[in-house]
Amino acid sequence: TPETYIQIGVCRGTHDVEGGTPAYQSDSGWCFSCHNGNLLHFDTGSKYSRRLPRIGDLVGLQVDMDLRSLQMFVN
Repeated sequence: TPETYIQIGVCRGTHDVEGGTPAYQSDSGWCFSCHNGNLLHFDTGSKYSRRLPRIGDLVGLQVDMDLRSLQMFVN
């Protein structure tokens, strides 16, 4: 069980980031959960990666806002 839950993601410029709703719970945001390898969008998670980031790893995101897709890369 992880001690910390880290999620890395993006949202459209129309999302109210100060409104209290996480972007991944809306239609305007996507994120990768580093603790379980899931991609989240519109409050729905899908298993994406068995390779979870570890201390010292570099995590990259490839985003296509037109296709509404997010890919994650480790190292």
